[in-house]
Amino acid sequence: MTSTEGTRPEQPPIAVHPKGGPNVVRAAERAGVQRLALVSLLRARPDCGSRYHESKWAAEEIVRRSQLEWTVLKPGMMFGRGDHLLDHLSRALRAFPVSIGVRPRRVDLRPSRTR
Repeated sequence: MTSTEGTRPEQPPIAVHPKGGPNVVRAAERAGVQRLALVSLLRARPDCGSRYHESKWAAEEIVRRSQLEWTVLKPGMMFGRGDHLLDHLSRALRAFPVSIGVRPRRVDLRPSRTR
């Protein structure tokens, strides 16, 4: 089972991640799920000053304390329909009269630890 809980602009993350986490864990346990994969955030950590990062960390801790086998995926960046990453990027490219060249480069992958 994969948990990719997220928030909408009108929902503060602190209200979704730590409160939704126990619901996901209970539902997985009731359904007989053996492994739960949680999509978190690379910079999720406690006491960092970002409510969003701290709430993601709280959700991770809920999963870690569960009786399930678990995997926490911590991507550095995610984007898709409804986010503003591509909107901001396209606005910036229109605003700055600069050409940016992109060339292939080697990308090192860091495997995630699973438990």
